[in-house]
Amino acid sequence: MDKITGPIFCLTSDTDWASDFAIEDLISTARSFNIKPMLFATNQSQVLEKHLNSDTIEVGLHPNYLLGSTHGQDIISVTDHIMRLFPRATAYRSHCFYYQYAVEAEMTKRDIRYDSNMCLYLQPGIVPLRRVLGVVAFPVFWEDDTHWYNQATWNVDSYLPYFLTPGLKILNVHPFFFTSNIPNQEYYGKIKGFIQTASAQNIQDLRYKGQGVRTFVLDLLKVLTDQGHRFYSFSELCSKFPLEKILHPPINNVSK
Repeated sequence: MDKITGPIFCLTSDTDWASDFAIEDLISTARSFNIKPMLFATNQSQVLEKHLNSDTIEVGLHPNYLLGSTHGQDIISVTDHIMRLFPRATAYRSHCFYYQYAVEAEMTKRDIRYDSNMCLYLQPGIVPLRRVLGVVAFPVFWEDDTHWYNQATWNVDSYLPYFLTPGLKILNVHPFFFTSNIPNQEYYGKIKGFIQTASAQNIQDLRYKGQGVRTFVLDLLKVLTDQGHRFYSFSELCSKFPLEKILHPPINNVSK
């Protein structure tokens, strides 16, 4: 695998049952920065279908394997359900980054060869990883709710040096968290009942007025694009780091 000498950015999202208004808000923002995001979809959405058909986004699978899931009662039924919704998908990220060997086995049976199913929050030097059955994993570098779980601030300048270190910089932004500008778990708890109903009519009442996910992401995208950094689509990352490069990386400067 080629050595990664700088940051490699990619914008992704877990839709998590968000309203079409929230999903559209995130997609429109990405497009304003000339970014083609990957949306790991939890359920069907007219907005996702519209943008997928116009080639402005990519869509992956976001199955929920947790107990009580509406997707199914076991790994096979959950995978069947999500594959029926998005049969053209080539990558997945499980809800809450859930992972089992059996999940990977089901995905490989269905020719899903890529995932983004772990979070290595602010870790420098992230590279693609080969899982046990050959799935190429692209770990997440930054996620919105992981950021607030770490009691972090929303001042981009404080975190920009982390984003500029070499390695994969896959961002994960949830549409509802973004459109509502959620700053912390407490505020999320107050408004989470509006996940499926956030709209143009109620968003001003829902949206946090201070710093939060939305202000941070907008500031971050502006700073990075102003500095000339490119955001790759997820499929471009898959092409840039194919399985054969992960399987047989070049070995240089080995002591004899």
